[in-house]
Amino acid sequence: MFLILKGEVGIFMPKEELPGSGLATADYVATEGKLTGEIAFALKRRRTASLRCLNDTAIIAFSYNDLLKAFSESSV
Repeated sequence: MFLILKGEVGIFMPKEELPGSGLATADYVATEGKLTGEIAFALKRRRTASLRCLNDTAIIAFSYNDLLKAFSESSV
């Protein structure tokens, strides 16, 4: 799971591309403050889309185990 701190991330859904069709256009664009990659992360399933930075981008990555550990140690 990724939190976008700066920039834009293109979300590309799987599709058959024709040879020589050039670069794909993002199906969705996630911007600063948005979470990406959370569906496969939350459901513990294979990913269903590809992510690609569209410009200079800074992100924070969270692993499933790190989040579980943080929640179990939380006093809230």
